[in-house]
Amino acid sequence: MNKKHWNTIYFDVSISDLDAKKWIEDSYNLVIKSLTKTQQQYLKNL
Repeated sequence: MNKKHWNTIYFDVSISDLDAKKWIEDSYNLVIKSLTKTQQQYLKNL
């Protein structure tokens, strides 16, 4: 797997739960956008 665009996040008290959740959701949405419509629909139906 290509890790060129990966970020590493170290969780401590300086990062809010809200920020972490937003970063995860943003990352997930970027991956979903790169999938075919069929794959997107499959995941939506899980």
